[in-house]
Amino acid sequence: MRVPPADMRCGGPPSGRGRNGSFVEGELVWRGPNEFGPNPWSNIPPARMNEVNVAYVYGTQVDVRTPNPDPALGGAIQRVVETPLGMRGYPYRIFVRPSGMAVYALAGLENTVTAEFIPYVMGVARNVLAGPGETVSNIDVVMDIPLDHSVDVRLSGLPMAARTGPDRFKATGRHRPGR
Repeated sequence: MRVPPADMRCGGPPSGRGRNGSFVEGELVWRGPNEFGPNPWSNIPPARMNEVNVAYVYGTQVDVRTPNPDPALGGAIQRVVETPLGMRGYPYRIFVRPSGMAVYALAGLENTVTAEFIPYVMGVARNVLAGPGETVSNIDVVMDIPLDHSVDVRLSGLPMAARTGPDRFKATGRHRPGR
């Protein structure tokens, strides 16, 4: 039995179903005047000084307690910039846990100094099925869902990042009417 490289495993049990990761690839597609070619990111404000138009692509999680592997593993292209390289859009390739999922992308402005990312639009491709070790191709994500409401979240008092400690936090928000 051939053992895959450690960075291609998805964690979980040492053998059996879901041991090897999968790849999903396709293009982020914006609607516009170019019917058969890449269109500009017209539903995102123009980038200003120290900003760049960028999109991040992810696969949905199995459940809230089972985190996905890093979508940028194995030479994947999870961070997409506005450079037309594809046939109809902007190519991506993400590493995912083998399962049925949706692939989604958030696109917006990223500050190159502070790394602050403000999303303005998203897209979803549903019903994607990836088997262990498989590459699923031609999954295009149409970027046409406007994100027109914002929620400003500022956290303080978080423990310093440690190489061996937790790298994720879970937060629950509540809406308080009248505030």
